[in-house]
Amino acid sequence: MSTRHGYNLFRSSWDYLSRPRFGGKILLIVFVLSLAVSCISISTTAFTFAGSTSPDFRITASGPASFTSGSTSTSQVVVTPENEFYSEVVLTTIISPNVGLSVSVSPSNLVYGSGISTATFSSSTPGHYSVAITGASGSLSHTTSVAVTVTAVNTPDFTISASSSSINTQPFISEATIITITPNNGFTGNVTLSASVSPSGPIVTLSSSNIPGGTGTSSLRVYVGSNILAGTYTVTVQATSENLAHSKSIIVTVTDTQDIMVTANGSSLSFNSGASGTATITVSPQNGFIGTITLVVTAPSWCLMQPQLDQHPILG
Repeated sequence: MSTRHGYNLFRSSWDYLSRPRFGGKILLIVFVLSLAVSCISISTTAFTFAGSTSPDFRITASGPASFTSGSTSTSQVVVTPENEFYSEVVLTTIISPNVGLSVSVSPSNLVYGSGISTATFSSSTPGHYSVAITGASGSLSHTTSVAVTVTAVNTPDFTISASSSSINTQPFISEATIITITPNNGFTGNVTLSASVSPSGPIVTLSSSNIPGGTGTSSLRVYVGSNILAGTYTVTVQATSENLAHSKSIIVTVTDTQDIMVTANGSSLSFNSGASGTATITVSPQNGFIGTITLVVTAPSWCLMQPQLDQHPILG
């Protein structure tokens, strides 16, 4: 009577290393796994997925904002979809008090329910204003507010800038940009900095949250963890000094980490004792990965013979 053995492909361990790139070509490698004698091992894992909620969106705006009478200031309005929301969002504004300040929003509609719009404030009348920005789509409606301060000409003030207004990054990577505070009209006050991110996800830190004398720099560092979804995030650095307030927005684009996917044509392999069997192992690139893959296959030490790999690379 012959004896049958099975080999669980998921007991194999795989290791891959990035090598010199191949001029932009996609790498697809197919391996054939040959076994003479191996061992039976089958396992099952169950996964439970939570149900999703209704499609919706969120709206945020950078702020507060302050500027000198006769000039302008801006706020970045960010609409973020949730639960596969994919509908047009129309933006409108309400100003309080309703005289003295003008606001324009461009674009005023986000066709696919996701994106960034710029609200531009202008005024020749010093004062304090509140601007409510509402996003509406069908029965859905959300509102965010921006406090706006208009100062008289030649009032001591400051500006805020960043060495980079956009950052492209991936999980496990930390990027930085330099925030600079510059005084105007003899401003010498202390400036307090704070940073926030929308939607939540990346971690943001400032090397210094206080700029004495109204002039100086602080390093803003953005770290993306392994559980952060790919997409666009807005980091807002707010700078305040008594009744003066300015903000700077930095757009952070997170892309998926380049990787590979390893699959097998079946979870087990059976054959008669003394015979051999084969299984096809396919390695395919994910998120633009290009490089050389090294596979290592192992079996338990008590197996009589170790499996062998017959490699067949395909470049395309």
